Amino acid sequence: MTSRLRVIAANAPLIADIYHQWWSFRRSIGACRGVYASRQEAAAKAPRGIPFGYSQATIVDHPNPAQLTSTRIVGAFNKKDYPVLVWLAKAFENSSHLFDLGGNVGLEYYAYRRFVRYPPDLRWLVCELPELCQVGRELASKRGAKDLAFTEELAEAEGCDILLSCGTLQYLPKSLAAILESLTHKPRHVIIQRTPLCEGPTYYTMQNIGYAICPYLIQNRLEFMESLKALGYHEVDYWKDSRECHIPFHPSHTVRGYSGAYFTLR
Repeated sequence: MTSRLRVIAANAPLIADIYHQWWSFRRSIGACRGVYASRQEAAAKAPRGIPFGYSQATIVDHPNPAQLTSTRIVGAFNKKDYPVLVWLAKAFENSSHLFDLGGNVGLEYYAYRRFVRYPPDLRWLVCELPELCQVGRELASKRGAKDLAFTEELAEAEGCDILLSCGTLQYLPKSLAAILESLTHKPRHVIIQRTPLCEGPTYYTMQNIGYAICPYLIQNRLEFMESLKALGYHEVDYWKDSRECHIPFHPSHTVRGYSGAYFTLR
């Protein structure tokens, strides 16, 4: 679409209405809608009659929480995660307690162990919603993953050596900096992956995840980095992958490449 057509589409209320209705009715997974200044504004503009927010309440509304994770993807490795492998292996040289923020049923634990030598005293703790924790525990028991555990509490990050988060920060009501600031003993290593950051002002959109509509944070990159540096973290590495986020009728807010980074505590 040419820039002129984009302008026409962005200023055509009928076209916008048609898209919004299709997005709500068809429940297209991954589709985004609107640009909002805050999480509260996004919530106020969310379609009625559809659960809002990636929370326990919306998980309960799903007919079968176990279906939220296909067993076919457990252990599957995404080649875009190679930078994570490099720094995770480095962190494991002197660390063994990892807090996996939003790790589903342990997807990264199963995927990365084929490439990284885990320490013998590893404790990989996944923080997730209750239903996913239950599914994760059952799967770990079946697979004999004795060093993999699950919790529903962010406070369990206290005293961990490594904090890992892949594709989760954009859904959380609290920022990563706020989570880390609440800890008395902060992790020495922080690794993030699949995080949408932008060069312009921070904003929210709404993303359809199939069984609910979620507020979806697109944070200013410099703001994000500075928030961690203010807590004493040093940016060791930063990278981007090929994933993109497109918001219809808002081409200037397209995210071209999701971000990953590795930080160490000074």
